Order: sequence, then structure tokens, then C-alpha cells
Amino acid sequence: MLLGYAGGEYRMLLRSPYWYVITRSGFKADEYTATVQVRNATGTMGSYGIAFGITEDWGGMYTLELYPDGWYGLYRYDPYGGYVWEERYSPVVHQGTATNEIKIERDNGSIKAYVNGTLLESVFDSTYQGMLYVGLINFSYSQSQVDALFDNYYVVPKECNQYQPPPPVPGEVQMGWMESALGDRIGQTQFDKHQP
Repeated sequence: MLLGYAGGEYRMLLRSPYWYVITRSGFKADEYTATVQVRNATGTMGSYGIAFGITEDWGGMYTLELYPDGWYGLYRYDPYGGYVWEERYSPVVHQGTATNEIKIERDNGSIKAYVNGTLLESVFDSTYQGMLYVGLINFSYSQSQVDALFDNYYVVPKECNQYQPPPPVPGEVQMGWMESALGDRIGQTQFDKHQP
């Protein structure tokens, strides 16, 4: 596994099959919009995206994850297993190594999941709400070398709804907050998710 910056993007490389990594900073939020651009540098089958509502002990969270074959999944991870709200193919998900922009809107128990500006899912779940962590996730399956690259990551609290992130500056690292991450969680996965 490798975590770090490569060419201005935050890199999460899983070298072995059937592993996952989640990273978060010390930042917590309750009601917010989280946005990130993500791409799979190799196109290797895996999933990657935003993790949110991450509990202090890493025991519970939600994720919006993309797959390089055009599928996406919205999940809730609990201490004793996972819950799938939706997994499906969408033509708005760019396939292979192309960049996708994903966005989560969290408002009390409401969760809205967007990919490339299109609302794909809207659910209500209050299992994990309040001031909780937001971060990034990467999963490998039967293949190794799942290389997810993230850029232009923003979390904007609801009370700052008029705030517009500044346009990216070429060569500028947009995710410097990950430098002070509280930690990363890695492990082997048994959660049954979309696989071709």
C-alpha cells in the first residue's frame, strides 16, 4: 500500500488484492457538501470515492464509490457488516482511467449522491450523523494495483452555502489537509460488493 502525493494528486495505491484503505483528517462536519475529482490510474477493477460520517473508532461510515466499468455504489458500513442502498451502472460514470467528479450532500439524515453533476441517489439514514469525519476510500478486489488518484477535494459546511471553492491553480496541491491525517485504516475485506 502507498499513500501520498503524486503530481499534485493524493494517491491511494493498493498493491494487494482484497484490501481496503480509508484515510481521514482531523476535520469533522455535520451538514455539508463534499466534492472530489477521482480517477483510476490503471483502470484495474476496484472501487474508490468519498467516505463520510466516519465514526471515531472507524466502526461505522457511509461511502459513495465508483468502479472503472461505469458502476457506482452507495454504502453504509456497520461494525458487523455492510449495507448496500444501491449499486448500479450509470452512463454518467466515466469508465476506465477517466476522471469523475463525485459529490455528497449531507443534511441531517438526508444523503444525496452525485456523479459528474447528476443526482444518482437520494436516501435518508440517520445511523451516523452529527460531527463526524469525512475522508477518502479505496478497495481492491481480486486484482492488485488499484491506483486511485484524488484532486480538488472540498468539504463545505451547510452554513457556508454561498461559498464557492476557488478554481484550481496548476501545480498547486489542493488536498494539503491530508498531510495532517489522524490516521488511516487498512484491512482485508469480506464485504460483498459489485464485481464483474
